[in-house]
Amino acid sequence: MKKFVFILIGIAVAASAASFYGGMRYAARNGIRGQFSDMNMQNFSPEERQRRFQQFSGGNVASSGGLVRGGAGFVSGEIIGIDDASVTLNLADGGSRILFLSESTSVTKPVRASVADISVGTRVIANGIRNPDGSITAQTLQISE
Repeated sequence: MKKFVFILIGIAVAASAASFYGGMRYAARNGIRGQFSDMNMQNFSPEERQRRFQQFSGGNVASSGGLVRGGAGFVSGEIIGIDDASVTLNLADGGSRILFLSESTSVTKPVRASVADISVGTRVIANGIRNPDGSITAQTLQISE
């Protein structure tokens, strides 16, 4: 009886392995790709990376420092200009982005901060609502040390 159980288990394992192999061959031959098979993000533009991140996260990760619900406005860079209502960032790709500040914009660092704590040359990470012209209305501004 024990011999029969081992034979049955062996047949089940062999059938599973053959089914897996057959499915992989079928997918390769027919060009079927998985959800994440083209996710080599280093070849994507920043906009495409952001779109993919938003697509797979549902665009609802504001609390974790990601994108803002319905807004897609996550940006990081060095402050190159600042006034009472806005901050201009130099982005890693050489471009720039304007962040509009409002009364509800929170500015944070490891300890609570305010707009008075930022100046030209300060590195920040911001998220908020992306405007049609490409600027962002900031909801949070985090000072990077």
